Amino acid sequence: MSLVPGRLTPRPDEPDIHLALRLHGFRFDYIACRTAALAFAAEWRVRTREQVTIIPGQVDGLPRLPCEELYLDGTAVIGSGDTPKPLIHGAKGVPIDARR
Repeated sequence: MSLVPGRLTPRPDEPDIHLALRLHGFRFDYIACRTAALAFAAEWRVRTREQVTIIPGQVDGLPRLPCEELYLDGTAVIGSGDTPKPLIHGAKGVPIDARR
């Protein structure tokens, strides 16, 4: 959860995306601008076997992804050698290519 109430998107020209994360059986819901959401989801897949889902629709009332700004420059994905293709699932379980 953001420590800054009402924190606005760092990229007002991009739509906000709802991310649902699973971690040790708990679900966390956040919003982030498109760039940060896709970079975070790609890194999440590299670092953990837990699921991240992009859910279309309303984002009102959800907290912003903590440290969202860290995922804006495109260098957040950690990997060795070739960057692995991220496996991100949409709301219906359909894989989404995060490198679009």
